[in-house]
Amino acid sequence: MLLINPADVPALLQSKKIDFIDVRERDEFAAGRPAGSRNLPLSEIETWAPTLDKAATYVMTCRSGRRSGKAAERLLKLGVKQVSNLDGGILAWEKAGLKVEK
Repeated sequence: MLLINPADVPALLQSKKIDFIDVRERDEFAAGRPAGSRNLPLSEIETWAPTLDKAATYVMTCRSGRRSGKAAERLLKLGVKQVSNLDGGILAWEKAGLKVEK
């Protein structure tokens, strides 16, 4: 699994080259999320993983990178070819001064 630097994500989002998935629970996501991300909780991965396009490129995130790393590993095992984990999660995103939405 590849790690991706938070500073690289905004340009990828703008070019529509990635699907940015926050795997935290819904209440955590509602409290504040990286700009451009959507919420698919890790606790529901068995439901949403089969709906993903296996040819698309995904960047997974969570608070620190642990849960998103687990999600990325699971997706790779399910045949999704291009999955990265946001290095340091949302904590690193915020530290880099990137936009957080509420």
